[in-house]
Amino acid sequence: MRITDSSVAMTAARQYQREQQESLTVRIERPRPPAPPREDVTLSPAGKQAVAASGAARDEEQLDPRMQLIKSLLEAMLGVEIRLAQPVDAQAAGASPAPAAAPDNEGGSEINYQYRFSEAETLQFAAAGVVRTADGQEISFSSELTLARSYQEESALRLATGSLARPKKDPLVLNYAGTAASLSNDTMRFDLDGDGQQERVATLNAGSAYLALDRNGDGRINDGRELFGTQSGDGFADLARFDDDGNGWIDAGDQTFTRLRVWLKDNKGQEQLLSLADLGIGALYLGRVKGDFSLTTATNTELGLVRSTGVFLRENGSSGTLQQIDLSV
Repeated sequence: MRITDSSVAMTAARQYQREQQESLTVRIERPRPPAPPREDVTLSPAGKQAVAASGAARDEEQLDPRMQLIKSLLEAMLGVEIRLAQPVDAQAAGASPAPAAAPDNEGGSEINYQYRFSEAETLQFAAAGVVRTADGQEISFSSELTLARSYQEESALRLATGSLARPKKDPLVLNYAGTAASLSNDTMRFDLDGDGQQERVATLNAGSAYLALDRNGDGRINDGRELFGTQSGDGFADLARFDDDGNGWIDAGDQTFTRLRVWLKDNKGQEQLLSLADLGIGALYLGRVKGDFSLTTATNTELGLVRSTGVFLRENGSSGTLQQIDLSV
């Protein structure tokens, strides 16, 4: 082929996206004695500022050596100083000292670090033209080319000590008469993970109860193996195993539906087992969305953590929520 004349047009378009996200949270939970009587004291603005500064220093001192090392490493990685200051009650700081009391919380510290990086790039090339050859031919042509690549990286680090390092168990909680699960200061003893050892966990407030399956048919919930999620850490996945017809719901089309129970137990050991029909519940949806929310006491002691939330439908068409709760033990 010999080209005698030509007309060619070419274009190229490149797109590039890059995203980087980092988050770091540091939490200090101090040992808390019962609140002693104290005098009312008024501090000047300068005094309040001095008290707040001393409180920040005490927060630093309460980190154990391992956490101080991690804090230093993270500061070096991020190139910023990590401040651990927490609100200080300046009025209480000037009160008369009271006799020491046994703490109702051992205290602890926690560092959570999350990193996410993503990158995407595309290149689109196009060419079109007409050529004429020495033998009189006219040839029209076009060509397109697309190149694409993407990369994503995620990492997370959590280090905790003391009360913030206590293990958590993950049962499913059905909010049959409320919008969301909440935990009370009262506790009950129950073998959550089925290892023969009873743990002390916070009880659910009225309106919420554990979703259960009385596997041995004795009319009782004997341990956490008859709940959903306490061993696998994923109660929704445990429940999904009983979706016989594969429609994404546990409903009348599934053999286990009529065997499911709602288990209520209080701190006095009184318990009650109700069927889903007793509460007018017609179907449990197996989908859920993740979202963490801490369940704490008035003094900020962590009792549990909401991990994910789903929904259920009642026979009258109304809906409610189903939640996976990590209980502190």
